Formats: sequence, structure tokens, C-alpha cells
Amino acid sequence: WQGNLNVEDSVRIDVTFSGEIDAKGTLHVAEGAQVDAKVRASYVVISGEFRGEIRCEQRVDLMPRSRVSGEVITSSPCPTPRARNASCSPELHEFTPIA
Repeated sequence: WQGNLNVEDSVRIDVTFSGEIDAKGTLHVAEGAQVDAKVRASYVVISGEFRGEIRCEQRVDLMPRSRVSGEVITSSPCPTPRARNASCSPELHEFTPIA
């Protein structure tokens, strides 16, 4: 799916998505989902694959099987590094996959 998604609450993405997402609540990228997007949300949980930019009011949680590449702007010093296959640079809030 490609386009802009505006949600007044929370949303879970289970498919391939490309575009922009604006969620007032939580954005959850489910395991198996592939998202290439510019995101604004209060709280973000990545379990699948994400590329792009995240602007988050609270925090970002990366689950163990997540794959993340992009820029993260959040109020917390560094998104929660629960993923074994991603690294975080607290100064830049950039994620790059680890092989």
C-alpha cells in the first residue's frame, strides 16, 4: 500500500507500506511488515522492517527481530535497543542494520 495515513488513535501495520504515517497514539510495525515512510507518532514499536524517518513524542521500542534503517527523532536520549540486529548512535539517533 502506498500513500498517506492519518490516524486519530493507534495503528498497526501488517503489510508493505510506503508513504507517510501520522498517528496521535501508537504506531506498531508488525513482524513481517515492511515500511518505508516518514512517521510522526506518540509512541512507536518496530517488530518488522522499517526504513525512513521517525519523529516520536515519547519513545521507540525495537523488538528482537526488527530491522531498522533511518533517522529517529525522539524526546528520549536513545530509542530502546531491544533489537539484536540494530545499533543506535545516541548523538545522531540513526539506526543501521547489523549483518
